[in-house]
Amino acid sequence: MDLKAMADLWDTSDPHPFYLPEEVEQPLRDWDAIRAYWDKAMAMIPRLKMRLWDLHAAPLSDAEGWRFCRYAEAPLAPILYMRKLYENSVDPNFS
Repeated sequence: MDLKAMADLWDTSDPHPFYLPEEVEQPLRDWDAIRAYWDKAMAMIPRLKMRLWDLHAAPLSDAEGWRFCRYAEAPLAPILYMRKLYENSVDPNFS
């Protein structure tokens, strides 16, 4: 994982980025939060790979190259899914 290479895939001039990693409950909506997530992921996972397929690009202008502006990993990670199941099964008055 190369943070600089990942950042180069994004339109960092976008003032409203959106990134929803699978294991995060709420979207990351600013560059500080996204970079903090990447830093933490890189520290925790010595070898992380990303595989991309079936990509579709739509030209937005005549600008050279392309950049991510939105990215979401759809499913919840198992730990978040299990936490949601537990939270939904507890009486609201339980303390």
